[in-house]
Amino acid sequence: MKLSKYETLLSLINSDGIASGEFALINGLYGAVDMISPDEANIISRAMNDPSMLESLNPSRITLLAERGHITLNEAREDEDLRIISRLNTMLQKRNGVGIVLLPTYNCNFRCTYCYERHRLERGNEWLERSMSRKLVDAIFSQLRNYKQRGFILTSCTLFGGEPLLAGNEELIRYICGKCRELNMSVSAITNGYYLDKFIDIITEYKFTSLQITIDGTEDVHNRMRPLAGGGKSYAKIMENVKLALEHDVRISIRVNVNRTNLSGIRAFIDELKSTGLTEYKNFSFYFKSAFEYYMPSGKNIVRDSEIVNELVRTGSSYMGAVRLESAYSSVAAKIAGWLNKRAWPSMNTTFCGAEGGMNVIDANGLIYPCWNIVARDDKAIGFVEDDADDGRFMYDFSMSKWRTRTVDRMHPCRTCPVLMLCGGGCAAENSDNLNEGTCEDFKEIYAEVAPRLIWKVRHERLNFDDSAAKEADKPDNVNISESLKVRSKFADYDECLSLSLREVLSEFTADERKVLMSTNNERDVFDILKAHEFFASSTSLSSINISSNFIGRPK
Repeated sequence: MKLSKYETLLSLINSDGIASGEFALINGLYGAVDMISPDEANIISRAMNDPSMLESLNPSRITLLAERGHITLNEAREDEDLRIISRLNTMLQKRNGVGIVLLPTYNCNFRCTYCYERHRLERGNEWLERSMSRKLVDAIFSQLRNYKQRGFILTSCTLFGGEPLLAGNEELIRYICGKCRELNMSVSAITNGYYLDKFIDIITEYKFTSLQITIDGTEDVHNRMRPLAGGGKSYAKIMENVKLALEHDVRISIRVNVNRTNLSGIRAFIDELKSTGLTEYKNFSFYFKSAFEYYMPSGKNIVRDSEIVNELVRTGSSYMGAVRLESAYSSVAAKIAGWLNKRAWPSMNTTFCGAEGGMNVIDANGLIYPCWNIVARDDKAIGFVEDDADDGRFMYDFSMSKWRTRTVDRMHPCRTCPVLMLCGGGCAAENSDNLNEGTCEDFKEIYAEVAPRLIWKVRHERLNFDDSAAKEADKPDNVNISESLKVRSKFADYDECLSLSLREVLSEFTADERKVLMSTNNERDVFDILKAHEFFASSTSLSSINISSNFIGRPK
């Protein structure tokens, strides 16, 4: 008997930033989050170095912690559980649906000081100004149509660049959008917003789901960091276009890339967004992200994500308010919050992002990349679009398998990391020369900051909510309220159990079922076993699985 190697013991922090005297135990493999007493926390802390200390726990607590996955009686079974979870993720994740990212051109009307595609400028104007041909577009959507005929769900098309919404590209963009409509695929774009007014009719006609636009601060700051290619200012026109799009009910997300030169101005930018009335639109949001190492290889002016959060707090935000506004922090918080949803099984994230799960980023030359962070680097392509045949095809080379098999159970030391299912091994693009190594960045530090605060917040909100729900449930007309809070899990009604645990389901599999899950390449075999154990809703079909979302809990 010993503690699972995936354990994290947390001292919870209240809304005043002070240790609350409460403790939580998190298992990073099964997603189990449980409250424990201070005395139990002391024993468990010592048991991390001396497993025999676990014998000091109450026998009933040992049983509960073992059933939840915090204590392991069979380390080999725990290792096998990791491999099973990884196989489930790998085999079923393509059922999320097929989406693509298209780069109509590498050309751009901006010359941002930190551009991570700056190497494309070395290719010359002829290469930069090349646009995706209609023949290539036809070939891409021919392959997508083939996917649909084979039962895959087609989801979305994201326009990227370069600058996808570049003046002169209107008819190409309209043509691509028409192809998306034929296959019922949604369209979105990542754009600098400068020529947005020229595309507003297309955007509204084809009902773009969202636009991400980068504005790096107040006018002077932004114009300095994101000048036009020929010199000149861009801020005023972008702000006008943002308002134009909002008035056409387009969802806008403003990204602010932060380095040393604009860190101190982020509060002024928030104030400006408020004063212009943009924050009053329900379809408007904004967030901050550090532009570091990968975007600024020289190391000049780098800031950490933590510095952004600290600056937001220093200038008036609450800690959790700052977390919501900072991309890296909010991502970690969202993953933890997903685990704390007792209506759902914790998500199985053995990969970091879509780059390992089937993302296809296709440039104007027909090259296919696994990630948009490495475009315009021919040696990083994983294939190409064959557009000479009657039916277009995606032709992949052997490098694709290196990306598609990059899972935490195959990576050392990720396979024994307590946060492996939250981190997923980190960004592969930042270590694309050695995909078998994880990229930790600041993930563990962010986790250590966010988790104790978020768990405290959810714990106390849930206590207050459950109390009010219980009072409502006493009323004759509201007898179903308490029932609606439950799923069919042994631990759903345990107040100290803040999440469900994958250990509960995995422990139900028979030896024969585990053997099938470890060996089969048949999706139907996997689905049937999971369905038999009520891993999905009763109405779920194989074609409707979305593995990236939390599996719903078993219906009451």
